[in-house]
Amino acid sequence: MSDLKAFILRHRWAMLGAGIILLLGLANVKATVDTNDGSRMAVIQCLGDDGTFAIDRSCIRVFFDRITINGNTYSDKPLFLPTVLTPLYLLLKVFGITFATHFHLTVYLLNLLGIYSLNLILFWVLYHRLSQEISPAMAALGGASAVLSSLVFSYSTVLNNHTPAALVLLLLVLALEQFVRRPRLGLLLRIGLLAGLLAALELVFGAVFLLLGLGLVCFPVKKWMQRLPIAAVYLAGAAVPLGGVLVINWIAYGGILPQYVGTAAHDGTFLFGLHWQPGYWAACLFGERGIVTCSPTLLLLFFPLRAWWRGRLAGFDRCILLGLGATLGIYLLITIDFGGWCFGFRYLVPALPVLWWLIFRMLPTPTVVTRLLLAATLTAGTAIALLGAYNCWAPAEADRKPVNAMAGNLVCILYEYSPGPQPAVALMERTIGRKAGYAYLISTYQILKKYDLGRQADAEYRSWLQTGKPNGRSR
Repeated sequence: MSDLKAFILRHRWAMLGAGIILLLGLANVKATVDTNDGSRMAVIQCLGDDGTFAIDRSCIRVFFDRITINGNTYSDKPLFLPTVLTPLYLLLKVFGITFATHFHLTVYLLNLLGIYSLNLILFWVLYHRLSQEISPAMAALGGASAVLSSLVFSYSTVLNNHTPAALVLLLLVLALEQFVRRPRLGLLLRIGLLAGLLAALELVFGAVFLLLGLGLVCFPVKKWMQRLPIAAVYLAGAAVPLGGVLVINWIAYGGILPQYVGTAAHDGTFLFGLHWQPGYWAACLFGERGIVTCSPTLLLLFFPLRAWWRGRLAGFDRCILLGLGATLGIYLLITIDFGGWCFGFRYLVPALPVLWWLIFRMLPTPTVVTRLLLAATLTAGTAIALLGAYNCWAPAEADRKPVNAMAGNLVCILYEYSPGPQPAVALMERTIGRKAGYAYLISTYQILKKYDLGRQADAEYRSWLQTGKPNGRSR
């Protein structure tokens, strides 16, 4: 009993953080699917029910990411993640929970257990590592805020590849740090596995950190002939998940190449070419959908960068920042639309926990100014993350023009929970405009399957067009 009491006292802040993360997850995880995650859910259903990657017989029809091969319909999104989650669905079927019998409960549990639960692991890993350098209370704050005060939380309420990639990248970086300090064969193999797994989940992050990891494990060895067996073990580990991806593609499509890159290239969203758009680059960082705007604690990267400027940042940390910077540069050059209909610049979500790890280790001795700055950025970040969780697949475009998703989601919340439309209408007029605001309401409620609210918003919009004012009904 005394050991248990000592454990609770030692980790009380961590338990508090984990409890808050769990409660917010239970309240915010989605029980519906949208066009972005629909085809992935359809793959899980058809694999678990019919043993096939073809999704023609799925009860889920809300998705665009499809391709037809030999008369059968398949998801063109990477198949690795839904394949890995299919055993969880098979477990749910043991208890009689299926898409056919309990659709919304099945979706909720797959999102909660398959995706959101990874936040608890991410929190504990980050807390455990930070507590080796800073106080347990600050370590718990760092771990909890990496989840709750960033876009990590917003996207972890739905089926997506960014959340597992965020955990895998954090584990990879911490394992590399251990290896640099004390090389071990088993750790080297684990690093290779993590690097390959990251590439299976996020191609750009995986490509950059697969090369960076190879350099970090081989560089300390001076002789080239001694580097060869190290590289062989590392690449053998990486080949396991990457080989799994190729096998899955072969079984599903009859070829090893993924389909997503090819189909995305046709609509101009993600091309193998350079797009020189400095305005877009600035918007990806500091615009309405910018990664810093949506996760304002990233402003505190000032402290690690200042330490680098003064020559006080460890060489390993500099390498990680360079790797993250290279990944950012690639995404800025090869993307043109922030990630489509979504909240914020979602492509950089996997980098956030690692950046939090760097920030909290480099925070200066607490002063009134630093405490106020930290409190302000974390509070704003938590509010924005909760706003994003309301609908992370935000309809952030109207008439091919960007729409402020933060204002749009807040308009939707006000419209849904206020007694009348006036507060929502007032906010939309001050932010995104009434026409775009009603379009945002209608699209969002379709995405969230709140059809009654969508029909009511549509009726009010039509009334406004005809009479110049909404019908003013209360709800």
